[in-house]
Amino acid sequence: MFKKLHFHYVFLVVLMFCAVDGALAQKSNKKTSENIGDYSMECVGMTNNDDYIVNVTATAKTLEAAKGKAVEYAVQGVLFKGFQANGNGSRKQKPLVTDTAVIARNTEYFANLLTSPEYSKYAETLNNTPDAPVKVKGGFRVTQTIIVHKDALRKRLENDGIIKSLSSALENR
Repeated sequence: MFKKLHFHYVFLVVLMFCAVDGALAQKSNKKTSENIGDYSMECVGMTNNDDYIVNVTATAKTLEAAKGKAVEYAVQGVLFKGFQANGNGSRKQKPLVTDTAVIARNTEYFANLLTSPEYSKYAETLNNTPDAPVKVKGGFRVTQTIIVHKDALRKRLENDGIIKSLSSALENR
């Protein structure tokens, strides 16, 4: 009888550890699913100069940081992510930098570009007020409409030798 009772206690203790461990794992997954610094981007149109008009949703610890991050992420998205066409005058766009080897070789260059005020030369907010900021755990989420000057950005990358110019790519065919 003692062995049978002992087995039940051991079984209950193991079951409790499993339940606690599962609850802790679920709690830690919840924390990582809402990372500060996540963003999404969609093209909502083009300007007369063929610049992209994009909506960027960014999350950061403060409202001002989220606004700044939205502009930074617009440039980052055009550089590395691109976007799908969505029927509003925009067309599918590949990122300006598509070769992962180029990105790997120039990580310091891209880090400097995206963390210095330099990136703001290539993007500007269409309106200074973001769509209704949302308070989220650990910060704020904002959506801003941003114009990205893709031709100027591409020209800089070409001049700095990061990507080949469009004319040189056509000549090599």
